[in-house]
Amino acid sequence: MRRLFILVALAALPFVLGACGDKKANQAKDADDKSEAVEERVDEESEQQGDEQGDADESEIAAIRRSWASHTLGGVTAGKKAGIELFARAFCRQYPSYKPNEALTDYLDSATRSGELQVDMEDEDYGPIPFRVDNQQQKGYISCGALTQFDWLTDCCYWKRDNGHCLVAFWMSEGHESGYEEQLLLFYDYDPDADSMIPEKALVKKVDKVVGDFDSYRAELPADGKDIILYGYITDEENDSAETTEFLLRWNGNDFNIEQQ
Repeated sequence: MRRLFILVALAALPFVLGACGDKKANQAKDADDKSEAVEERVDEESEQQGDEQGDADESEIAAIRRSWASHTLGGVTAGKKAGIELFARAFCRQYPSYKPNEALTDYLDSATRSGELQVDMEDEDYGPIPFRVDNQQQKGYISCGALTQFDWLTDCCYWKRDNGHCLVAFWMSEGHESGYEEQLLLFYDYDPDADSMIPEKALVKKVDKVVGDFDSYRAELPADGKDIILYGYITDEENDSAETTEFLLRWNGNDFNIEQQ
């Protein structure tokens, strides 16, 4: 009987060892799965941190360029008569961290504002920065630019469209210590029934096709007249100069016909 028990035990031993082996294998597999999950989570966190770092390094104009098309600006007039100050306030309220917009908001919030005024803003990198505001309200034009070597600027004007809406334009430029300059020309359709400024994406794309082949460009919004002037620049670094091409955006009652001069 004792011999039979020993034989049975010996016969069962491979199954016991196999079960132990399977358990260890499963434990090892679980450990590998957990390790892979940790690695994936670390990779995702690293990518997220990289995206956040990229956003942190992004200039204000680049951030506006990336997001403006998906943001309709509502509650523009809140029952008041539509005009350049309310259009500018709605835009600056949406993008308040750009210095000219911050200065322009301070100006518009001032009870003593006049046609032209200097507004001083504090910057953590450059200290006090004076801004000049030129408000030609009757002409539908307002401008806010830094009185420094850095070309920080926001210009705004609008046109009355044939359908009763308004076309609102914003021109922004930003200089850097390296000499690099960013610029952005945007358009909105103001719908008085909805009291909203809706991004005019098709018109912006139309202009971008014109200026896309240039190293940089500059827009002159009209304080007088109705046409926009565009200057496209191709830089000649060897001779420290630039070739300039001029375009006229001629107002047609709804948007613009673009003509090379």
